[in-house]
Parts: sequence; structure tokens; C-alpha cells
Amino acid sequence: TMDIDGAAPKLHGSKQVNKPQFHYTNVDIDRSAPKQLHIGLEKPEYGLTNVDIQGSQPNIVKFQTKRAGHNPLEPTYQLPQVEKRPPTPPKYIRDNIDINDIDGARPKKATKYAERDTLNVYDIEGAAAKKFKPRSTPYDNMDYSDITKDQFKSKRNVDPLNPVYQVKDDNGKVVDYGHIPGSMPKRLPQRAKGPTSMDLFTNDIEGAQSGTKGLGPFANKQRSTVRNPIQAEDIDG
Repeated sequence: TMDIDGAAPKLHGSKQVNKPQFHYTNVDIDRSAPKQLHIGLEKPEYGLTNVDIQGSQPNIVKFQTKRAGHNPLEPTYQLPQVEKRPPTPPKYIRDNIDINDIDGARPKKATKYAERDTLNVYDIEGAAAKKFKPRSTPYDNMDYSDITKDQFKSKRNVDPLNPVYQVKDDNGKVVDYGHIPGSMPKRLPQRAKGPTSMDLFTNDIEGAQSGTKGLGPFANKQRSTVRNPIQAEDIDG
């Protein structure tokens, strides 16, 4: 609004009188600065503007609307109208898509069967757990009578290495069956009792006892005669 008188605040008198200062600059000296790298051309620049496009800017002076005056808060527009006419049905000759008169030319109606439960195995015997049956007698976790009470004991008293069974023969008489003569080895002879028994003794066998190392068998052998080393009767005088 600088071109409108009174539209801008009045400048101070010092800014109107004072001249521009050229201290610390040399822009007023010709050829004291390098030349401009790109010299501008004398052509109009249309970058970031659309002044060269006709009709892209408002022109309120020339354009005048022909619409009647209306309220801008509640505008009323007269839109184009059209009269709808029902289409004329074509003349029916024959339905060339209908194939109902051809046998097998259409699929049969889908038959819906009852769905089967694939996880149900009750028809397989043993494939499901048995039904729970409650105990007829109460359970006591401190009762150990089923372990400590007397169990069944057999009245038979047989040798497991030589069992003998009681069976009935052809006449119905109970006889013992099981022992086979000659199936067991003979017993060893009984050990002799008394001082005459020399089992596991080798004192009566010469050289059958262990001797001291280095002395040989003379360590355990008794001397037949013992000589007195002090006796001097065999020496004359």
C-alpha cells in the first residue's frame, strides 16, 4: 500500500534527510568487485507465475455473471433436467440361451447330506475311555490293609529244583508224580569223624609245606640228633 497516500505510517524525519552510508563497502566504485557470473537476459521470467496463461487469473471487470441475484448463504442453482422414458421392449422371438429342453445339459441339483462328525470314535470298540464308575466303598489313603493283610498261600510244600505233584492215575488213585530216577547226581561220601580224619592236612607229607625263602626245606625240618657244643670229652687231655 505504498502507492496509497496515508495507508502507511509516516517515517521519521531523520530517515528522510539522512543519505545512504557507504562505509566499509565499495559498491559505489566501478570495477571494484568481480563480475556477475550469470548476466541476466532481457526476457520476462515466468517462473512461479501464471500470468502468461490466458484466463488463469480473475478478471472481475470483464466477466459478468448472468445468474439472478441470490442469497450466498442459501444459494439456489438451476440444474439441467432430463425426461426419462422407459425403454421399448424388444420383440420376443425365441430365447436362444434356454437349454431346458436338452436332457443332461444342466447340472443336477446339489444333494445335501448330513455332516458326519469326524472326531467321533464311539462306533469303534475300545477307542474311547470307559465310563466312570464310582467306587462302591469309600477310599481311605491311610488304609494299607490291602497290602498288609494275609494273602493267598499255597498249601503245597515242594522243592523248586525237584518238584513233586499229586495227580490221579487211571484208577483214580492219588499218586506222587515228578521225581525221575537217575536225574540227580549221587551224593558225596560222608566225611570221616574223629581224630583219624586227615582232610586238608599235609603235615604227614614231607616237603608239602611252605619254607622260608633262602633256607630251603631245612627251615621246617627237624634235626635227628642234637650235639652239645660245650662237650669236650672227645678231645684228649
